[in-house]
Amino acid sequence: MEHRFRANGWRLAFIFHFAKNGMPGQGLFDSGDQVGGEAEARAALKDVVRGHGSGCFEALPCLDSLGMILTLSGRPEEGMDFLREAHEICARRWGDNSRVTYTRLINLGICELYLGLPREALARFRQVRKAKEGMARHDPDCLLDALDAQSMEALALAEDGSEGEARVLLEDAVSALERAAPHPKRDELLEMARENLRVALELVRRDGAAPAGRRIVPGGGEPGTGNFHCSWQNLATGHEDPALEMREAGDYAGAEAKALEALALLPGQGAPGRDRALPLLDSLGWTLAYAGRLAEAFPYLEEAVSVSTRLLGHDYTATLGRRVNLGTAMILSDRYEEGLALLEEVADAGEEILGREDPGTLAARTAVGAALAKCRRYDRAVEVFRDVLAVAERLDYVDGTMVPEARDNLRLAEEFLGGLG
Repeated sequence: MEHRFRANGWRLAFIFHFAKNGMPGQGLFDSGDQVGGEAEARAALKDVVRGHGSGCFEALPCLDSLGMILTLSGRPEEGMDFLREAHEICARRWGDNSRVTYTRLINLGICELYLGLPREALARFRQVRKAKEGMARHDPDCLLDALDAQSMEALALAEDGSEGEARVLLEDAVSALERAAPHPKRDELLEMARENLRVALELVRRDGAAPAGRRIVPGGGEPGTGNFHCSWQNLATGHEDPALEMREAGDYAGAEAKALEALALLPGQGAPGRDRALPLLDSLGWTLAYAGRLAEAFPYLEEAVSVSTRLLGHDYTATLGRRVNLGTAMILSDRYEEGLALLEEVADAGEEILGREDPGTLAARTAVGAALAKCRRYDRAVEVFRDVLAVAERLDYVDGTMVPEARDNLRLAEEFLGGLG
């Protein structure tokens, strides 16, 4: 189930922590009948109170269901009253440190996120995570509960504007869940953590990303003397790149040293926790490529693609961007055919997933055009560049780079094509 909070558009695919078949109104609510679901839950609660009295533990499924229905229907102020009562009943009957009480703390935190109170929610999620981590020494199942709370903690951080911290927590959660023993709940939590990690990286990219870098692909000798402009986009690192300022200032040695220093503090390749190195792999790949040391850049670019593929998926936006980076580096290293094959694959995937007019798709198509020209397939390069220019002009990409560079690329490819005659 997916929901959005109001602040950052964070997407939350949380799972319910109890059986839905014991929650009155959930079937109707899940089918889209919010009014019917609320009415059924209220009627069930009324019957339970009539038979057992107010504040009875038998009312828990009704309180949980009604609280969540109201929260997810856009009425979290009303939902909080029912969720708070459910928590009080659990604490009174089973104590503050019981599993069912911690579950209700999570539900209260979810409601607080919808109320726009991320810091209050963060405190609850952290309380549950710390408690469950301690309990996991004696009960392995509590480890999954701790990772669940950790994922929720990341959501609260993101809602509070700390997308970078959220990304780190989610990467840790994904890595730990991948290593966890098979369990039905593990699969649900892993799917949730991966989805929210994707959103975290998108938020980092959108809110704190550096401007897209530009690389020049040498056009070659006569009949043209210019260079192809090819976008080298940093789609996932953003403000997590420790070498960004030094690299933009042209201090490649300093940028490399800073990124390597940060990488040295993390586990080695393939070890648990290595996933946190993803921004550093991007950073080192970029830095070395810009410094002209492409052979040294490839191991970092390739590992970045591998880690991004495992964490986010083969065709996710950030992974596609990293594959464009790798393919562009291949072109710059004169591995034209290999780079062309990879870039065409990425461009096709981008068009299918992002759409033909997405800037990422246009960047991938531009890289394909440059690769085609380097392979001396100038007729196809002209077609690609002409198409990129037409789309860019139609979408009014007048940011000082997209349209002018598309025109330059088309002009240069036409010069080469004309020279063949």
